[in-house]
Amino acid sequence: NTQFGVQAQRSTSHALMILQEETFQAWRQGNILSLVTFDVQGAYNGVNKDILRQQLQGMGIYGCFLQWIYSFCSNRKAQISFGNFNSAMAAIDEPSLPQGSPLSPILYVVYNSNLLQGAITPTYRDMGFVDNYTAWVIGPNLNENTSRLQEEFIPRITEWEKSSGATFEVQKTQFIHFGQYTL
Repeated sequence: NTQFGVQAQRSTSHALMILQEETFQAWRQGNILSLVTFDVQGAYNGVNKDILRQQLQGMGIYGCFLQWIYSFCSNRKAQISFGNFNSAMAAIDEPSLPQGSPLSPILYVVYNSNLLQGAITPTYRDMGFVDNYTAWVIGPNLNENTSRLQEEFIPRITEWEKSSGATFEVQKTQFIHFGQYTL
C-alpha cells in the first residue's frame, strides 16, 4: 500500500524516506529520478457521493452502513457563528465529505484508492498522502524520464481525474528531476 495518509504507523516522513532511498539508488546506478506531484483541489468538497458509493460497494460494503455513509455525504446545512451573531441555516448545494470529521479522511482515501497503483515496482512508482499524489520514474536522462512520465503516468492520472470528478490544482503541480550534478 503506497497511501501514507490517515493510516497507523505511516507518515510523510516514511514517504520521504522511501523517496530518498529511491533517489540514492538511482544515483548509485548512474541514473536520474524524475517525479511529478499533484494536489487534488478541494479534495473533501469534491468527492462525488455516487462514485464513493460504487467504491465502497466494490470493497464489499452494503446495507445499512453503506446507506449511512451515503446519508453522511448528503443533505447537510451550514451556519456561520461569530461572537453573538448566528446566521440562518443554509442548505449546502452539493454536500460531500465534511471538513473536520474523523471519518472524512478515511472515506477520502477509499474514494481515491484507485488512483494509486498500490506498490512500488521497477516500472511503476507512485505514492499518496490523502489528496496529494506523486509518481516517479528512474532512467538515464531527463528527456527519457520526461517522456515516460508524460506517456505512462499523465494519461492514467487524467483518466482518474475525469472518472472521479476530481480536479487537480495546476498551481501546485510540480515536476522535479533529481540527478547528481556538480557546479
